[in-house]
Amino acid sequence: MDQPLNSRPIIGVLADEASKESQATRGYSYIPACYVKFLEAAGARVVPVRLNLSEEEYTKIFNSINGFVLPGGSSDLLESPYSRAAGIMFNLALRANDASDYFPILGSCLVLSPNLFPFF
Repeated sequence: MDQPLNSRPIIGVLADEASKESQATRGYSYIPACYVKFLEAAGARVVPVRLNLSEEEYTKIFNSINGFVLPGGSSDLLESPYSRAAGIMFNLALRANDASDYFPILGSCLVLSPNLFPFF
């Protein structure tokens, strides 16, 4: 029997490193709920993309999602697990786009902060 078509896109959201002070309660990384709720409100399904994966694992995730979100935060944009993962996904998106396979990436700078959108 054929599976029904699900037209809701799957969007990966990159986790961010928790501060040293909050790692005991939050763990090593986190994704603010407002990003997940924002995407789900638009009809997307959300997949967390963890930090410190291998390039092969990021490639597998990339091939399983329809878009990617880089949440705003305070990570070092040059030398951090966040920047490494973002760079790998960005380069995969460039290659896909060069092959005429459109792959959107949304980057924000705390735009979806709970302070700006308290209803999330």
